[in-house]
Amino acid sequence: MMAAGLLGLLLAAAAEAETAAGPKPVEVQFTGPSGCSGERAFFDNLRLRTANVRPAAGDEPRTTLQVRLNRERGRVVGELRTVDAAGATETRRVQGASCDDVVQALSLTAALALDPSAILTAPPTMTSADASNTPPSSQTTPTRTGEKPPEPVAGGSSGPLAPPVPVTRSRPV
Repeated sequence: MMAAGLLGLLLAAAAEAETAAGPKPVEVQFTGPSGCSGERAFFDNLRLRTANVRPAAGDEPRTTLQVRLNRERGRVVGELRTVDAAGATETRRVQGASCDDVVQALSLTAALALDPSAILTAPPTMTSADASNTPPSSQTTPTRTGEKPPEPVAGGSSGPLAPPVPVTRSRPV
């Protein structure tokens, strides 16, 4: 019992020390169909969930977030590939009814990967039009929009859902 308490204290101290080091530098690489949310909407949604990230500058070590959206059979499928400064990768896929739904889901995934204490509630919907016409938001406490979250990617049939896509991690050789 005491070991569990000590472990909790150590984890809290580690999280606090990481936050004290300052926001993590990230680079977003975004590709998607025309009319979809873009890189700015993704980064704005990420920042609404965690203040522990900032745009990478120059040649500094960074985490790269590669976001790719595609339209498939009337749905939007999104893939997030996270590449850390050491070259290790992790890939996640989701699908949803709209680009905005998928960007929301992928920004949450990225936020939790970069900051386990990230805000879990959905930020206000940031559409592609919003992202191109408004300055970055200073709001740090998102509100729940009541929208249905995107569904996991199925195996491609209209039958039962396929098992979740496993997280793939690799280290440079």
